[in-house]
This record gives sequence, C-alpha cells and structure tokens, in this order.
Amino acid sequence: MCGPPARSTCRRLTSPDAWSGAEYRPLEAVKYPLIIVDEFQDTNTEEWAMIAQLGRHSRLIALGDPKQRIYDFKGADPRRFGEFIAQFRPTEFDFVGEIVVARGRTYWSSPTL
Repeated sequence: MCGPPARSTCRRLTSPDAWSGAEYRPLEAVKYPLIIVDEFQDTNTEEWAMIAQLGRHSRLIALGDPKQRIYDFKGADPRRFGEFIAQFRPTEFDFVGEIVVARGRTYWSSPTL
C-alpha cells in the first residue's frame, strides 16, 4: 500500500502536523467517507499509522485473515487486528459458511478454501 508510488502520501498523512489543520480533516472525510482496506493483515507500521489517521474521520472496513499474513519481512504484525479492534471497536463478521455470488457463480465459503 505504501510502496514507492504512494510513499510520499503516506509520509504526508502520518506526519505529526498532517492533521493539525481543521480544514484538512473534513476535506479528507468528504473525499473518502468509506475506506476499505483489503489484506489488512499485511499492513506495516507506516500503513497502519495512515489508516488510523484516516479512520478518525472516515468509516473503515478492514478485510483480512491473520492466518494469511505473508509480509512479515516488510513489517506486517500479527497484533494489527487487535490494534484495529481496540482503536475502532468495529462490528466483526465471520463469513465462514456464507454464500458469495460473483458474476453469476455461487461460491460457498468453508473453513478450508
């Protein structure tokens, strides 16, 4: 998420004074009222800081599976979901056993995919 193309944006959004301007916060919330973070289990510290700042003024949805974490080498942390839950107190959903319909095909979610 904060690879070379987006690195300057991450730095800007995570700097201590990035959120000090009262006009900046509502502008970002209007531009991004809902933020969906896929593969949340692979976020590093810099990405988490940006997500946490954006989540102060926008609605967040974090999608992921802690067991599928593959980016430890870039700073993914197994405690990240706990940090998200502690900070935002989200409603949790477990989609095991649910039906997913995509492009006319039905997929059954099961414990072993």
